[in-house]
Amino acid sequence: MTPALRQALIAADGMLRRNDASGARRALETVAKGNAAITESADLQFLLAQACFQSGDPESARAHVERVFVLRPNLVEAHRLHGLVMADLGLLAGAANSLERAMALQPADARTCTNLAAVYRRRGMYPEALATYRRATSINESNPQGWRGLAETLQALGREDESLAAWKRWSEQVPDKAEGSAGLGRALAQARRWADAEVALTKAAGLADSGYAAATMLGFVRRERGDTAGALEAYQGASMRAPTALTPRFAAALTLPQIYVSRADVKDWRERYAGGLASLSANLPQLVATPEALWDLDWSNFYLGYQGEDDLALQREYARLVGALARAASPNWMAPPEPLPRAGRRLRIGFASSHFRNCTVGAYFESWLTDLDPRQFEVHAFYFGSEVDAVTQSLRTRVDHFVHLQRSVRHIADRVRAAQLDVLVYPQLGMDGLDATLAALRLAPVQCVAWGHPVTTGCEAIDYYFSCAGMEPPDSRRHYRETLLLLPGVGTRYKKPTVRAATRAEFGLPDRVSIYACPQSLFKIHPDNDALFCDVLAEDPRGHLLFCAESDQPATTLFRKRLRDALDVRGIDLDQRVLWQPMRRPEEFRSMLSVCDVMLDTLHWSGGNTSLDSLAAGVPMVTHPGRFLRGRQSAAMLRDLGLPELIATETSAVATIAVGVANEPSRIRAQIITESGRIFNRDEPIQALESHLLRITGWAHQGM
Repeated sequence: MTPALRQALIAADGMLRRNDASGARRALETVAKGNAAITESADLQFLLAQACFQSGDPESARAHVERVFVLRPNLVEAHRLHGLVMADLGLLAGAANSLERAMALQPADARTCTNLAAVYRRRGMYPEALATYRRATSINESNPQGWRGLAETLQALGREDESLAAWKRWSEQVPDKAEGSAGLGRALAQARRWADAEVALTKAAGLADSGYAAATMLGFVRRERGDTAGALEAYQGASMRAPTALTPRFAAALTLPQIYVSRADVKDWRERYAGGLASLSANLPQLVATPEALWDLDWSNFYLGYQGEDDLALQREYARLVGALARAASPNWMAPPEPLPRAGRRLRIGFASSHFRNCTVGAYFESWLTDLDPRQFEVHAFYFGSEVDAVTQSLRTRVDHFVHLQRSVRHIADRVRAAQLDVLVYPQLGMDGLDATLAALRLAPVQCVAWGHPVTTGCEAIDYYFSCAGMEPPDSRRHYRETLLLLPGVGTRYKKPTVRAATRAEFGLPDRVSIYACPQSLFKIHPDNDALFCDVLAEDPRGHLLFCAESDQPATTLFRKRLRDALDVRGIDLDQRVLWQPMRRPEEFRSMLSVCDVMLDTLHWSGGNTSLDSLAAGVPMVTHPGRFLRGRQSAAMLRDLGLPELIATETSAVATIAVGVANEPSRIRAQIITESGRIFNRDEPIQALESHLLRITGWAHQGM
């Protein structure tokens, strides 16, 4: 090595350490220009690869590091870097090969071991990832990235207690104590250990060097627990710490409670929400002054739809606000991309969601991804959730392209747009904080949403709304900004769930009484339902109501008080006539539901997945259709089964119908079981979906 080359390498290495990757690259390319001997230096090629990678040019980095392999095949650092580059390019098999080679050359390198485990996890190889993370943390117990990866892998595998133990170890290793407490709090929140999460996040938010993120997360946890006042206090504190941060500012203006104490309370909170939205819109010039803040916006208007009102105007105004922020932050992503030439290929369809797992969205829309005609459709799935289960793994193997993305709006949007789709479908928008921001961007020429969260997005960038013909009212098109596309039945090829035979005793439920289950999340139970509950217990002296709730949450306490007050007026003892069950996994939930006599549907927002669970278990349900899709799902299912007598035309009739069914359930149960093929496992919804997709994209069979 010549003195000049040595000096150039030392200088470039110094630049890389100072994070001046572009400067290092220029210096190295200058010294190598026109000098073949210098160009063939393994050290120079390796530093050039580092500089290219750190400056955002992974393709050039790959070329330089692969030249190193020719010049010095066993350079551990080169194999490690090649693994990182290949992972960045999405070439995960190659990334794993390089990192495995680096581990073979240097078995005690905890950093390489951690990187290899991360690649295994991205490939869905969870047992291998788990073993490799354990190896990384045994090599070096002071390895925050290793402990974090181990915690996330255990979490994805459903091993909650082990995951939380790993999160605790991670929090102890992180130098920033506020970050450690906040991270532990987030993990506890994901595990729904809300009280413990609040303790950790309160500690983090109280530290002098804490940023706004811990206080924002504290607000979220308090909101999910039902402590609305405490949530607003945390959000307002976070907003004071970071005035330009959008999430706490939006949250302070738009937070809604889970439980309302009365219809008047609903009206008051709706007026507050409208006022908060107007205030944010009035301050739009100030908000767009920091356009990069959009990428950290993590806000969802999830609870708005449960008020039972027409949300179109409010949703349009919110979408207009986020759209204006998106235009300021990323004007290049606001115009539709040009589609690829059609010749010789299939229609390229993308599905994007944070809920491709065993949940309502996964149950409803799995068949949309897996059952489209493979001769006509090339399916891309973009998953940006944290949980991985059997549904996720099944989708990974059954679609043409499955990409599990980091939870970064900018990264997700970049990858989706780069796929050059013909049409992008969001199975739901409005359940996840990233949704509204993604929905404001033009990532495909045609963009659609389905009813996973059955409320209009109000968004100009969403062209079509998929819904179910039997669930929509006659004036349905007035409820959407999007163009409505209707599907038959329940809109999907919904697999009939299996239901384990069970007894009341195993759930601690009494025999020789009628059990009327209302097993929805408590935030779905509008105050208008309370009179219905009272009527049922008044008409059936043997009747008991059953609810599912987490007993230690403020939301449960508020709901119990509201229900007790309503029952007291009618002289009914809540403690004697109301049963409580914990939240259960889907399989056990269905078994518990099967031992009940009747499912009482909720007004304004009916059951969807829960109603299908009830029917799969052979349990009759009684409903009163609402004004919008979200209140009419159960009624459509009952009509398809030939059971219109279970659909009340007035709310006052619900109790009479329910009590009659509870006293003579056998005929209706038999009909539900016999006729279940009318709603489960139907082919027609997928066929209709295919026809809609071909039509709205302008494709025809002869063009493929």
